[in-house]
Amino acid sequence: MHGKGNKAQQDWDDAVRVQGCAITGSPGVIHHFLGRATKVKYIGNLGFWALLPLTDELHKERHHIGKTMWEDKYQPEKVLWLRMLQRFQDLPFSDEIYDAILNYSKTGRIA
Repeated sequence: MHGKGNKAQQDWDDAVRVQGCAITGSPGVIHHFLGRATKVKYIGNLGFWALLPLTDELHKERHHIGKTMWEDKYQPEKVLWLRMLQRFQDLPFSDEIYDAILNYSKTGRIA
């Protein structure tokens, strides 16, 4: 796991990683699309839950060209995340965390 987290967060990291890249399906690495340390008051750390598996190349490209250009070229990270979530019967986080991730804005406030 990249960074600290509780057992449920570590298990989620492992479960996401084995899904394969959200774009190509190839083996992937973990991308924390909100940032690993992103926290929201009264909810806690969203960064441990907002994960996408990407190939190493796509992950490097995302950090090299930035979010806007990368999403213009591929798809919004939240769209890819929602599509990936459909592969799971049960999610290890609450509806409150799910909603907070979907509504998170760069300002750190819930939109």
